Amino acid sequence: MKVTALIAISADGFIATAGDASSLEWTSGEDKKFFVKKTKEIGTMIMGRKTWETIGKPLMGRKIIVITSHPDRWLEIKNMVEFTSEQPVDLIARLKQEDKLEGVVLAGGAKLYNQFFHQGLVDDVYLTREAAVLGEGVPLELDEDEWELLNTEVLSEATSVMHYKVIK
Repeated sequence: MKVTALIAISADGFIATAGDASSLEWTSGEDKKFFVKKTKEIGTMIMGRKTWETIGKPLMGRKIIVITSHPDRWLEIKNMVEFTSEQPVDLIARLKQEDKLEGVVLAGGAKLYNQFFHQGLVDDVYLTREAAVLGEGVPLELDEDEWELLNTEVLSEATSVMHYKVIK
């Protein structure tokens, strides 16, 4: 099963603002369209609780799995949203066995990305670089030296997507 990370990053290296603002406030319309297209194509998304709270609703045509330390506090929505406290390696093993999925998308946030990358679970990355300058926020703290650039797609004058293969 392929694990794909979708990450939007500002020109100054942040993946989220310092406050509670959503990335929906600083990413481009082109990035949002790319996100919808790629997540619908793959079908299953994994995200952390804070990212879930930002989205706050099921997304049509996609199953969402939310990793949280308190899954019992949330009401699952059958076949659309699942809450779990499983460790990433255990979740991926279960999904491979139970659902026979071809792939999943990691949709944020920073803590989730770090867990999956540090456990060697990520196969490829779509990194959307936005022209926005945030000034402060949550930095991307991953070792991009372990990524091999496959291609770059320019979405607009201010937005491009780099597709990387993670070298394990």
